[in-house]
Amino acid sequence: MLETTALVTRRLNRDLRVSGIVLCLFETGTRLAADISDDLAGFFAGSDPHAPWADAKIFESRIRRNIRLAEAAGFGRSIFDYDPACNGAVDYGRLVEEVIARGAGGRDGHCRMIPGFQWR
Repeated sequence: MLETTALVTRRLNRDLRVSGIVLCLFETGTRLAADISDDLAGFFAGSDPHAPWADAKIFESRIRRNIRLAEAAGFGRSIFDYDPACNGAVDYGRLVEEVIARGAGGRDGHCRMIPGFQWR
């Protein structure tokens, strides 16, 4: 991911910035998950201040491993249409709220929602 971001920054968009990192396929309560979270936090804290990800924060929202997410993708449906009550939908809903609260997403510091999209 970081190599791709650096490549896009060099060749296509010098202003590209990574605002946050989302941990997916997360298994709550495992030592490995905690270690990976700690390692990522350490990496980003010590990264080059000019890198596109220099100011990236790890989102508190975690996307837990959830078979319903794979099923929804397999049927070509959003998780919010396929099973809005499953853990995957709940996790992504929390992520949406966190992104909006942080103001991540647009050059002006505000998220741009898809026209006609309504959350909840």
